[in-house]
Amino acid sequence: MTEDQRAHLSLIQGVVTRQAGNAFLVKGWALTVSVALYGFSIGRRSWPLALLALLPALVFAWLDAYFFRQERLFRCLYEAVVAGDPRVPPFSMNARIFARNESALWSTTLRSMPFVVLYSAVLIAGVVVTIAVGQAGNGNDADACRTASATSSLTPSDMGRLGGQISPMRSSDHRGTKCKWR
Repeated sequence: MTEDQRAHLSLIQGVVTRQAGNAFLVKGWALTVSVALYGFSIGRRSWPLALLALLPALVFAWLDAYFFRQERLFRCLYEAVVAGDPRVPPFSMNARIFARNESALWSTTLRSMPFVVLYSAVLIAGVVVTIAVGQAGNGNDADACRTASATSSLTPSDMGRLGGQISPMRSSDHRGTKCKWR
């Protein structure tokens, strides 16, 4: 192997390393953003927000697949340089000539086990959160009933001891809620 081939392989390896690092960062951001948005939608009890939280997961999945495919293309270029493939001129960084290589096809990239496991789990969790939050409903009616029931039983002296943090609710404050009074 000549010194030029070694230098060429070093350049290609640098690109492969960067693509792998980019994919790793995208996976971390995908998990962080998805979990944060799913948690926020649970806290807000908003199924539309949970449904919208699926969008960043899909965007990060596409971005991760792009970097993963680029990494595979440059690995093909690396192998071609090692094998002395005449299609690869010295110091060429054109990996597109391997776009039809089986290991670098989009379909192969999207079926890779790490990709499928990670993004299937993130998307399934999002669908579960969306359904669960949607079935739980708004939940504000139950909270309003508990608040109305709790504050209506307080006496003025109880409210004084609480430092004025809770004010008594007038009956009009909880009008329109679907409370089942016992």
